[in-house]
Amino acid sequence: MKPLKIIVCSALAFGLTGMSQVALAEMRDLTKNEITETFSGKTVWSNHANKNRSSKTYYAPDGTLKNKRSKDIGTREGKWYVDDKNLLCKEYDGDTKCRRVVDKSGKLKMYKGKKHVGNYKKFKDGNCLEKC
Repeated sequence: MKPLKIIVCSALAFGLTGMSQVALAEMRDLTKNEITETFSGKTVWSNHANKNRSSKTYYAPDGTLKNKRSKDIGTREGKWYVDDKNLLCKEYDGDTKCRRVVDKSGKLKMYKGKKHVGNYKKFKDGNCLEKC
């Protein structure tokens, strides 16, 4: 084989291997127990994946929650739980939204089905909606 051909074939093989490594980046859904342990008794800062919106939510161990969004005035109260499909569900005034909690290379993300819709940025013990 000519030297240039060897270099090109090596680079192509390395590039394809690298792409498959990226495609196979660690990504897995958290289990029901992992979600409960991660969120219960914590204030969680998150942001929407595509909109300029962030929030912080306190997930009380008794299944209640309080949420403050960056663009809203006041605090919303509701309920949270993890359903039998390992989805984190939040209910406000009868409206329930459930999301997958995904660990993607060590960072927690929220998904609606296969669509990435948000990122969990920070977790802190206790209710930090006012001060922590």
